[in-house]
Amino acid sequence: MKGLSGQVRLFPVVFDKGSGCTMEDVDGNKYIDFSSGIYVTTLGHCHPKVSEAVARAADTLMNAHDFTTPVKVRLLEKMAEVLPGDLKGYQLYDLSRFSKERGILLMADEVLTSMGRTGKWLCLEHWDVIPDVVTLGKGFGNGFPVTAMVVREEYADAVDTSKPINWKRIIQFNGEYGCTGDLGMHVTHVPFRAGWVPQNVRSILSDLVPTRPDGKGGTAPCETWDNATLLCETLNPVDGKMFPWTVKIQRIAPGQKDTWYCEVLGMKKSARYSSKNTNSIEILDYTTNKDQAWQQIDMGHETAFKSITAGIFEFGFSDSILQMWAAYLYELVHGKPLKKFAGCVTCEETALNHKLLTAALESHRERTTVEIDG
Repeated sequence: MKGLSGQVRLFPVVFDKGSGCTMEDVDGNKYIDFSSGIYVTTLGHCHPKVSEAVARAADTLMNAHDFTTPVKVRLLEKMAEVLPGDLKGYQLYDLSRFSKERGILLMADEVLTSMGRTGKWLCLEHWDVIPDVVTLGKGFGNGFPVTAMVVREEYADAVDTSKPINWKRIIQFNGEYGCTGDLGMHVTHVPFRAGWVPQNVRSILSDLVPTRPDGKGGTAPCETWDNATLLCETLNPVDGKMFPWTVKIQRIAPGQKDTWYCEVLGMKKSARYSSKNTNSIEILDYTTNKDQAWQQIDMGHETAFKSITAGIFEFGFSDSILQMWAAYLYELVHGKPLKKFAGCVTCEETALNHKLLTAALESHRERTTVEIDG
């Protein structure tokens, strides 16, 4: 016989039935199932209540795709009742703090460890911290293909596919660029101003939600790209050498809302910044720090154009808009920017951005690296 798994070759047995934690082969020999069907039959084989529920469901409704059913509603209500926290769920404290400080979404994979396997509904209930996402499976369906992803309410909108379609997802209004068109310049304007010039690009474009409600009771196709990852060979204007630059442009980014970040990894020093923590910057100095530990500096902020928001307060999106207006008016009056990084986007930077995005479309379509015309 062909197609045998490694387990069958090591243990040539033909199982006929099971009950609780035991299994019986066709010759009547009984075995204790220490693997629980590879960590799935948490309640044992052929539990009477499970068998009854499966038989009842098979005689009522076999498949309803993503539509709501009474069984799904009862399951969700029960999950909300028994799972801890506002997820509800838990994770290790140090990892939780590290993720929260850096705006990283923390996900707990409880496929193998949930449903009482460690004495609690979730294994991470043993530690007093809460994750952002928890995945459930295996024992969650006691051997049947039942899975779930539980998301904290504040992040649920990031993966909400029920939001009606808008102009950003229609080629007629947003063009083939998709997310790279309406978000791309936000990502590239600072690196372009620093003189970073991409020479080529290999891109991966993702259409994560192919359809959305059309607001009229039906659905409409999402024609544009949701997320884009661009890997570029980029020219350093200081020494004329090439370095790798990864550009991420994402509409769907769980845990992020209007976030801009930049991370530079060097041989001697590294730095990273995120608009989530606009008053802080992280530095890693290899010459003085042999442990390669990041140092966080809370430095406040100082805007290019003075405003009523002092540097010790939080800088928000409205403050960014004020700075953009001020930069435009300053250039309108003086004919030049106040500072190198405090000016409007130039025509040359806009043209370079279009060359990069056009090459990214070709790269994804042809699945190859595309040169960017100078």
